[in-house]
Amino acid sequence: MFPATGDRPGTPEDILPDDIEFVIGAANAKVRAGKLDDAIRMYMFLAELGPFNYRVLQGLTNCLLMRGLFVQALPFATLMVDLQPRNPHGYYFSGLACWSSGHHREAIEDFEIVLHLKDEVKDLSILTECEMLLRHLRKDTGTA
Repeated sequence: MFPATGDRPGTPEDILPDDIEFVIGAANAKVRAGKLDDAIRMYMFLAELGPFNYRVLQGLTNCLLMRGLFVQALPFATLMVDLQPRNPHGYYFSGLACWSSGHHREAIEDFEIVLHLKDEVKDLSILTECEMLLRHLRKDTGTA
Protein backbone atom coordinates (compact mmCIF):
# COMPACT_ATOMS: atom_id res chain seq x y z
CA MET A 1 0.00 0.00 0.00
CA PHE A 2 2.87 2.37 0.71
CA PRO A 3 5.71 3.09 -1.68
CA ALA A 4 9.14 1.76 -0.81
CA THR A 5 10.64 4.69 1.10
CA GLY A 6 12.81 2.95 3.65
CA ASP A 7 11.35 3.09 7.12
CA ARG A 8 8.98 5.96 6.32
CA PRO A 9 5.42 4.59 6.09
CA GLY A 10 4.25 7.11 3.50
CA THR A 11 2.03 10.14 3.50
CA PRO A 12 -1.66 10.55 2.66
CA GLU A 13 -0.62 11.74 -0.79
CA ASP A 14 1.07 8.37 -1.36
CA ILE A 15 -2.19 6.46 -0.89
CA LEU A 16 -3.87 5.61 -4.16
CA PRO A 17 -7.64 5.32 -4.69
CA ASP A 18 -7.23 1.58 -5.34
CA ASP A 19 -5.51 1.24 -1.96
CA ILE A 20 -8.42 2.99 -0.24
CA GLU A 21 -10.91 0.73 -2.01
CA PHE A 22 -8.90 -2.31 -0.95
CA VAL A 23 -8.97 -1.26 2.72
CA ILE A 24 -12.70 -0.40 2.50
CA GLY A 25 -13.31 -3.89 1.13
CA ALA A 26 -11.25 -5.44 3.93
CA ALA A 27 -13.11 -3.35 6.54
CA ASN A 28 -16.44 -4.45 5.07
CA ALA A 29 -15.29 -8.07 5.32
CA LYS A 30 -14.50 -7.48 9.00
CA VAL A 31 -18.04 -6.13 9.49
CA ARG A 32 -19.55 -9.20 7.83
CA ALA A 33 -17.40 -11.39 10.08
CA GLY A 34 -18.70 -9.54 13.14
CA LYS A 35 -15.33 -7.95 13.91
CA LEU A 36 -16.61 -4.40 14.34
CA ASP A 37 -13.68 -3.18 16.41
CA ASP A 38 -11.24 -4.24 13.68
CA ALA A 39 -13.41 -2.56 11.04
CA ILE A 40 -13.60 0.64 13.09
CA ARG A 41 -9.79 0.72 13.39
CA MET A 42 -9.47 0.27 9.63
CA TYR A 43 -12.00 3.00 8.88
CA MET A 44 -10.35 5.33 11.41
CA PHE A 45 -7.02 4.76 9.65
CA LEU A 46 -8.62 5.67 6.34
CA ALA A 47 -10.41 8.69 7.86
CA GLU A 48 -7.08 10.02 9.10
CA LEU A 49 -5.63 9.70 5.60
CA GLY A 50 -8.66 11.10 3.77
CA PRO A 51 -11.11 12.76 6.15
CA PHE A 52 -13.42 13.82 3.33
CA ASN A 53 -13.98 10.45 1.67
CA TYR A 54 -17.74 9.90 1.91
CA ARG A 55 -17.58 6.10 1.63
CA VAL A 56 -15.02 5.92 4.43
CA LEU A 57 -17.16 8.15 6.65
CA GLN A 58 -20.25 6.09 5.82
CA GLY A 59 -18.54 2.84 6.75
CA LEU A 60 -17.06 4.29 9.93
CA THR A 61 -20.35 5.85 11.03
CA ASN A 62 -22.26 2.66 10.32
CA CYS A 63 -19.79 0.60 12.37
CA LEU A 64 -19.91 3.04 15.28
CA LEU A 65 -23.70 2.91 15.27
CA MET A 66 -23.68 -0.89 15.10
CA ARG A 67 -21.30 -0.92 18.06
CA GLY A 68 -23.61 1.40 20.04
CA LEU A 69 -21.15 4.30 20.01
CA PHE A 70 -23.79 6.88 19.17
CA VAL A 71 -22.07 9.99 20.51
CA GLN A 72 -18.88 9.08 18.63
CA ALA A 73 -20.84 8.45 15.41
CA LEU A 74 -22.58 11.83 15.35
CA PRO A 75 -19.64 14.02 14.20
CA PHE A 76 -18.93 11.63 11.33
CA ALA A 77 -22.60 11.61 10.30
CA THR A 78 -22.58 15.41 10.44
CA LEU A 79 -19.53 15.50 8.18
CA MET A 80 -21.34 13.17 5.77
CA VAL A 81 -24.22 15.66 5.63
CA ASP A 82 -21.80 18.55 5.09
CA LEU A 83 -20.04 16.72 2.25
CA GLN A 84 -23.17 15.51 0.45
CA PRO A 85 -26.27 17.38 1.64
CA ARG A 86 -28.48 15.64 -0.96
CA ASN A 87 -27.45 12.16 0.18
CA PRO A 88 -29.97 10.80 2.72
CA HIS A 89 -27.53 8.40 4.42
CA GLY A 90 -25.83 11.13 6.43
CA TYR A 91 -29.18 12.34 7.76
CA TYR A 92 -30.27 8.79 8.47
CA PHE A 93 -27.12 8.04 10.46
CA SER A 94 -27.34 11.40 12.22
CA GLY A 95 -30.96 10.70 13.10
CA LEU A 96 -30.08 7.29 14.53
CA ALA A 97 -27.22 8.76 16.56
CA CYS A 98 -29.39 11.63 17.85
CA TRP A 99 -32.32 9.34 18.65
CA SER A 100 -30.12 6.88 20.51
CA SER A 101 -28.43 9.72 22.41
CA GLY A 102 -31.75 11.19 23.57
CA HIS A 103 -31.74 14.17 21.19
CA HIS A 104 -35.21 13.45 19.86
CA ARG A 105 -36.01 16.79 18.22
CA GLU A 106 -32.80 16.65 16.20
CA ALA A 107 -33.57 13.06 15.24
CA ILE A 108 -37.02 14.10 14.03
CA GLU A 109 -35.46 16.79 11.83
CA ASP A 110 -32.97 14.32 10.36
CA PHE A 111 -35.58 11.64 9.65
CA GLU A 112 -37.88 14.22 8.04
CA ILE A 113 -35.04 15.22 5.71
CA VAL A 114 -34.50 11.57 4.77
CA LEU A 115 -38.18 11.32 3.81
CA HIS A 116 -37.91 14.60 1.90
CA LEU A 117 -34.99 13.08 -0.05
CA LYS A 118 -36.87 9.81 -0.62
CA ASP A 119 -36.10 9.80 -4.35
CA GLU A 120 -32.39 9.57 -3.47
CA VAL A 121 -32.84 6.58 -1.12
CA LYS A 122 -31.70 3.32 -2.68
CA ASP A 123 -32.51 1.09 0.31
CA LEU A 124 -36.26 1.36 0.82
CA SER A 125 -36.03 -0.20 4.28
CA ILE A 126 -34.44 3.06 5.40
CA LEU A 127 -37.62 4.92 4.46
CA THR A 128 -39.78 2.43 6.33
CA GLU A 129 -37.58 2.67 9.41
CA CYS A 130 -37.56 6.49 9.28
CA GLU A 131 -41.36 6.58 9.06
CA MET A 132 -41.68 4.19 12.01
CA LEU A 133 -39.14 6.09 14.13
CA LEU A 134 -40.78 9.40 13.27
CA ARG A 135 -44.17 8.14 14.44
CA HIS A 136 -42.61 6.92 17.67
CA LEU A 137 -40.61 10.10 18.25
CA ARG A 138 -43.52 12.42 17.49
CA LYS A 139 -45.67 10.48 19.93
CA ASP A 140 -42.98 10.71 22.63
CA THR A 141 -42.30 14.41 22.09
CA GLY A 142 -45.93 15.41 21.50
CA THR A 143 -45.16 16.90 18.07
CA ALA A 144 -47.37 16.48 15.05
